[in-house]
Amino acid sequence: MVSNVTIIGMGLAMAVSFLLPLLGVIYCVKKAGVRNVIMFLLVGIVGAMLSESLLNILGGVLQINNLKEVSYLVYLVILVVLLAVADVAARVLALLYLKKMDIGYFRAIALGVGFSIGQVFTQITNYFMNISYSLMINQGNFVDTVMASQDVTGEEAETLRASAESAQSQLIALHPATFYINSVEQIALVALNIAVIVFMVAYIRKQETVLGFVLGGLMVLAYELSYWIPQNASTEDMGYLYSDKTELIISVIVALLILAGSIYIIKKYAIALPKEKFESPTAKKKLQEEAEKAKNKKAWSEFGNLANRNLKNEGESDNTSDKQN
Repeated sequence: MVSNVTIIGMGLAMAVSFLLPLLGVIYCVKKAGVRNVIMFLLVGIVGAMLSESLLNILGGVLQINNLKEVSYLVYLVILVVLLAVADVAARVLALLYLKKMDIGYFRAIALGVGFSIGQVFTQITNYFMNISYSLMINQGNFVDTVMASQDVTGEEAETLRASAESAQSQLIALHPATFYINSVEQIALVALNIAVIVFMVAYIRKQETVLGFVLGGLMVLAYELSYWIPQNASTEDMGYLYSDKTELIISVIVALLILAGSIYIIKKYAIALPKEKFESPTAKKKLQEEAEKAKNKKAWSEFGNLANRNLKNEGESDNTSDKQN
């Protein structure tokens, strides 16, 4: 049986993965308006998808899966490096594409939120599937449902049954705190996405683009190392360096440190970035009407001054004529 506490944790992690980026979108739109941020949100989403495609291409070209048989640690390190390279490449391309649009604070946040949205699609699906599988396990029909979904016989059927039973055992054995910690990790990831973009944009505006990209890349690499290495160290592939409980403790500490560091970076570099202003259609129309009134008032004032000068000149001309007579 999968405990109800674990299933609730899955639901919480899925909700955080969905709602946190959504709140980011609402925040950006409220502060800067749809027109100011929509392009940056969309480019961020496409950038995250591009990052995943680049990773698949690099992994396929280098055939890193073959390294598992040689050394799982070497495979993991190379995988982490490729993750960071693909992620940073996508961010650099996105920023270079948007560079001419005068990226400010809220646009930078929108781009970071867009990357978060692009990254959570797969995660939300995985959480939903885990909940569905857990409910089937508790009802006692998970393995039978998996077998019925595939038309296989003989050795293939035995292999499929073994895989289904293994997945069932893994879900049952999960520590109840796993997905609650995943929720904290999701929050940290969204904050990091925003922080890296804000950091890079600040350096772009300082005319230190290359340095900003390099330092931002190192931040992403540090995150990937701190995320993947601890999570795999408690597995059979890494020789069970420590227990699952220890892995969870390390993961939550790392996530909190990443969250704190990201918030610090966002606050520090936000000072250097201009804040895009949101103008509602009503407010914009009102400003236009006021400008038109001021323009008309100025025109009538100039007309009045001109009329007064003409009258004055005519009066002076009449006085001069009277004196001559």
